[in-house]
Amino acid sequence: MLWSPDGRRLAFIAQTLKGGIGLFIHQIAGSDPPKQLLEGGPMYMSWSSDSRLLVAHSRRGHYFVDFE
Repeated sequence: MLWSPDGRRLAFIAQTLKGGIGLFIHQIAGSDPPKQLLEGGPMYMSWSSDSRLLVAHSRRGHYFVDFE
């Protein structure tokens, strides 16, 4: 698990229903369930210091998730 620097989101890696691993995002203030963004390992992630971007590595690709 990795909290965003502003504490509004939680990014975490968990097993999916298909038996693989996925990257999920949970909005702390909302009541919606976590949303899956990526699937496939190995997986790594890091937040930008302003909590706007989440950088992730999944399988052989690199991804930027912009929350604005």
